[in-house]
Amino acid sequence: MNKVGNGRAKYCIQSEQHPQQTTWALCSFMERQNFVDVAICCGNNVLRAHKVVLAAHSPLFKEELEKNSSVEQVVITGCDSSVVRSLVEFMYCGQTIISEEHVKYLVAAARTLRMKTLENLTFDCPLPGNSIH
Repeated sequence: MNKVGNGRAKYCIQSEQHPQQTTWALCSFMERQNFVDVAICCGNNVLRAHKVVLAAHSPLFKEELEKNSSVEQVVITGCDSSVVRSLVEFMYCGQTIISEEHVKYLVAAARTLRMKTLENLTFDCPLPGNSIH
C-alpha cells in the first residue's frame, strides 16, 4: 500500500495476484460456460463466449461488437473449429495446445482477427477465404 497525492491522504491499494486471479476466473467462466453472451459458430460447432473477452483480444471483434453490441451470434467461415476453439482458449487463458499441423492455421486466423500476440509468429500460412461476420 503506497500513499499518493497531495493534501489529504490517499492510498494505492493493489494486489499482485489480481492478474492471475482474473485470468483464472475468466478461464473458469469459459470452461463452465458461466455468464456467456455470444455464440461463435464455426461449421457445425458452436462455442459460447464473452463479448468482452473477444473484444479485449481482437481489434476486429472489438470493432464489430462496437457496431452492434446486441449481436448474439458470430459466424466464422474458412477455419477449422478446433483452430477457433484454440484461439478462444488463448484469449481466455493466455495459452493453448494445438497440433503441429494446425499451428499455421492458428496464426492465419490470428492475423484475420488482428491478434498481435499470435499473428507475429513466423509461419508462411496465407488462408484465403477466411471471414468473420
